[in-house]
Amino acid sequence: MRLYILALSLLIQVACAVTALAVPVPLDFSSVTATTDITIPNNATIGDVTMSYDSFDSGLDFAIIDSAGIFGTTAGMLAFDFSRPATALSLNFMLFDAFSATGDGFPMSDAFAAIFSREGNILDAAAIAADFSAYNPANDPTLGLAFGALNYSGPAFDRAEMYFSFDAPFFSLDNVVYEPVPEPATFVLLAAGLLGLGGWRRFARNRG
Repeated sequence: MRLYILALSLLIQVACAVTALAVPVPLDFSSVTATTDITIPNNATIGDVTMSYDSFDSGLDFAIIDSAGIFGTTAGMLAFDFSRPATALSLNFMLFDAFSATGDGFPMSDAFAAIFSREGNILDAAAIAADFSAYNPANDPTLGLAFGALNYSGPAFDRAEMYFSFDAPFFSLDNVVYEPVPEPATFVLLAAGLLGLGGWRRFARNRG
């Protein structure tokens, strides 16, 4: 009976470790109790992520964070710095008063770009198109709202730099989810559980 209890505990240990290997973590903007300017030198941190915005010293551009997400001007660069490296990042974005030469119903091909790096070394990049919808297709089919989503996975990164199309003055961003690299203890737990199960199987077979 004790052997079966041991086997069950080892199975639970392995299951917990496997589950912890890749757990998506949503960025909880609801924890932001007041509107905060994240334009450099300011920033804001939620969990493992520090958010900042570089206006390139324009004096005009800005980004703010509140319980709904992030809102700002498109001429700067939004950055996420991860205290623990991540392997995946997803988010939704919108561009306001966007101009699209192709008009209503056609995507904006250059709506969003992201650069992923670790310890200052660039690892990867992603370019995302956005669906475009004109405010009034009858009068002006080129001015409206664009919206898109980033769904990225790749080498472990500790920084994501995000750029928005200059064909829109403002952006918003929300529904941010990332997958942190599992801590070493998780791998130790998984290895110990698998080794324990292997030993239990051999022991049970020898007894039989």
